[in-house]
Amino acid sequence: MSTNADIHEKSTFADIEQYREVIGRAIALSGTHSFEDVQQGIERGEFQLWPGNESAVVTQVQDYPQKRALCVFAAGGTLAELATMWPLIREWAKQQGCKNAFLVGRAGWARSFLRAEGWTPSALVMETAL
Repeated sequence: MSTNADIHEKSTFADIEQYREVIGRAIALSGTHSFEDVQQGIERGEFQLWPGNESAVVTQVQDYPQKRALCVFAAGGTLAELATMWPLIREWAKQQGCKNAFLVGRAGWARSFLRAEGWTPSALVMETAL
């Protein structure tokens, strides 16, 4: 699996700390990770941090038996800035051997700049508390 160091200079806790609010809002819906979990995942190289001026994206390369995929784990900030960040992320993912990218997020993403970039809704995610 590729590490964060493969993309950028080694990220530090300070690097991600400035994106606490943006990333925190993005992960709040799922309840699967705290900000500290994401921070530690970036430090361990399990997640990749893509920082912008007002925005941030966190990705994870996931290996499956038939292909490698890029999971856009969290994204927040301004749509305009995120739109400028996607081409760099896409090219990096291709270089890592990813065949596709996916995200699980709010329905509004289906109406965002991603549609023009070729993203289409492909599944329904449902959940229930146990």
